[in-house]
Amino acid sequence: MSPPPSKPSQISRRQLLTTLGVVSAGSMAGCGSIGMSDEPEGEGDTIEILVENRTDELAQIALYIEDDNENALFSRVYELEPQHLDSSAGLETRPATVTVFTPDGTSTTWEYSPEGEIDLSCEGVDIGVSLKPDQTVEWWYTC
Repeated sequence: MSPPPSKPSQISRRQLLTTLGVVSAGSMAGCGSIGMSDEPEGEGDTIEILVENRTDELAQIALYIEDDNENALFSRVYELEPQHLDSSAGLETRPATVTVFTPDGTSTTWEYSPEGEIDLSCEGVDIGVSLKPDQTVEWWYTC
């Protein structure tokens, strides 16, 4: 498999979802996943990744997270049951950008900068992503 392009905006959503799907399938087969933490949830300064499906249907939500040098820290396609939240992944490195895609074309990218967003006094502010019933993506931070 060739490495993913340095910026998700340079490829189509279909290409990104296909690439992330292969990575996801590989991780399920025991081959590992980019950026996955081996520590138990909530340990130390691990930045947890929380992905939530707030819809009433099965949903695919793809995440692609990069560092300051545009290197991939994490990529995964989640397939979540209705009204389900997955908090099984985490990062040890501070991300720079987070990109979220869905198969219907919904996408959003933002800079990871929890400072000033909310008053959190914790190490490793966690990343939250929610797919809402109107198929829009909401992102948030938490401890």
